[in-house]
Amino acid sequence: MTLWSILFIATFAQSIFQVSLLIYGRRLNNLPAKILVALMAFLTILNLEYLIFSSGFYKTFPHLLGFSSGFIFLVGPSLYFYTQSVLHENFRLKKIHLLHLILFAVFYVMAVQVFTMKADDKIAVIDYFLNGQTAITSFDYFLFVLQLGHIVAYLIANEISLRKYATLHPNLKAHDKERFDWIKFSRLMFSGYALLILSVYIYIISVGSYTANSSFTYAFSYSVIIYILSATLYMKPQIILGERFKKYKSSTLSETDIEIHLAKLKSLMETEKIFTEPELKLNELADYLKISAHNLSQIINDRFSQSFIDYVNSYRVKEFQSRIQQPDSDKFTLLSLAHEIGFNSKSTFNAAFKKHTGQTPTEFKKLISNSVQS
Repeated sequence: MTLWSILFIATFAQSIFQVSLLIYGRRLNNLPAKILVALMAFLTILNLEYLIFSSGFYKTFPHLLGFSSGFIFLVGPSLYFYTQSVLHENFRLKKIHLLHLILFAVFYVMAVQVFTMKADDKIAVIDYFLNGQTAITSFDYFLFVLQLGHIVAYLIANEISLRKYATLHPNLKAHDKERFDWIKFSRLMFSGYALLILSVYIYIISVGSYTANSSFTYAFSYSVIIYILSATLYMKPQIILGERFKKYKSSTLSETDIEIHLAKLKSLMETEKIFTEPELKLNELADYLKISAHNLSQIINDRFSQSFIDYVNSYRVKEFQSRIQQPDSDKFTLLSLAHEIGFNSKSTFNAAFKKHTGQTPTEFKKLISNSVQS
């Protein structure tokens, strides 16, 4: 029993234990949890073949040669789907997503020749591998590029998704920000995994043959990821499983209803500029939209992470910033402009402006004046 085999056995046991807890603890009640379990299972299967090699079990189970290699093509898609399901509550897996499994299927079709080898031949192949006698072929070079390019492509897709989400949700609530930060960390974690793959490939190419230690180091990255996932599951299960805090549990609004009301709300605020009404109330705005005040409050809170007052004042502040930069703005006092855009007192205006911009109205005006002069 080698040090590598002990490490892989410990990782295998840890993963099985963690997945069992999730299944029997009935935590698989949402899509992120199910995808996470699948991802951990794929990483465990990738580790299992190296466990068999390092422990010498391959002499008893030679026909397992190559059985897990194709699962590397499931890591990228699983990570991408996990990210989408954690960030977007309405994300669902569809039949078209099966296209992401094409490389996984193609690999096993191409590997039929390996699977049909005789047991003695398979044992000999593994012995050559463990002794560092397996030379690199042109197909190996192709496979290196394909495997690395595959995971990098999904990491780029994840990065694009994170940036879009950050743009659409600039003011995340604490719980949502934790989920977002976890996804950013998982992206970094798998980026490290990709860099390790690249380093191992470069080393293997430089020596001209596979070596057991370099391949086991590559497999060690799966162990690290499994332990990080397990530790996070223990410390912050709600975050990693994508569970959401529901303030409006009794809401009957569907996702389609919300999008329709959001479009109407945007028109009222940006086109009709209803926020300039000083006495605008939640009930009044809800009447315009023909929904209840409770549902309007839900939409604003969930989509903008703001209260009704903060949401309306954010538009008033933007309008003030726009008007103060107009050529004829010097004809008006700051307070008269504030009254025109819907603020009914100086103190409320100053407090709202400071909250949304970090500056006082006077400081902002000076900044604009200085930029114009320069």
